[in-house]
Amino acid sequence: MLRSLGILIAFLPVAPLPIASAQTAGPAAWQNDLTPIGAKDWNYDFAAHLLERAGFGGTPEEIAALAKMTPAQAIARMVRFEGTDASRLPAFDESPIHDPGLEPFPPSRPAVTDEAKKTGEALGIQVKPDGSRRMQPVVNEFFYWLRASALETNRVAYWWANRMIDSPQPLREKMALFWHGHFAVNEAKVRDYRKLLDYLELEIRREAMMLSEACAVTETSGRVTPETAPAIAGPIPLG
Repeated sequence: MLRSLGILIAFLPVAPLPIASAQTAGPAAWQNDLTPIGAKDWNYDFAAHLLERAGFGGTPEEIAALAKMTPAQAIARMVRFEGTDASRLPAFDESPIHDPGLEPFPPSRPAVTDEAKKTGEALGIQVKPDGSRRMQPVVNEFFYWLRASALETNRVAYWWANRMIDSPQPLREKMALFWHGHFAVNEAKVRDYRKLLDYLELEIRREAMMLSEACAVTETSGRVTPETAPAIAGPIPLG
């Protein structure tokens, strides 16, 4: 059973998946209740709530497995990733669509035709020596890359959506999704799926580092204070 994934990826709209009945926001009594959860209080509903808030929900089997742990063990698994291994997640399988001759990619079609008129070529494509529409091969290459990159970006979006569903470390993926929404990176502006892919992979690695630093600070001090908060929030840029 797929976990609930009610998200909108900026690259590509992804329809929400059905939400399991166990994955609810929790009863009203939980609202604004910051009382620590003891081992005797920890149960299936709390485990489901944690998976929903620190990830994208879980299957009944995943919730039951988390509920069998102590609260401290559950947090260690969800936040410090203890006992998890994300190395099995597949890397993005790129299509061989990029041509080095496309670099540097011009900002517009008029810009590429102007370059072709001056030098006789652009994007690695020669202008036709004679005849009508001499710039057409260059223009074709320009629009080829725009379309090819957009299609490959769609593949990146599906790859990342599947990664979020399958990852044993959902909090890292959810934090990357949060910052992706904050910075609102858009393929129509970047026009190069490789840069978007690099950005996503950087975000995913950065979230793992930030969570590790946050855990180290809170474990040392026992709690978050005005003195320890900058060590946690410091790496987070607010644009």
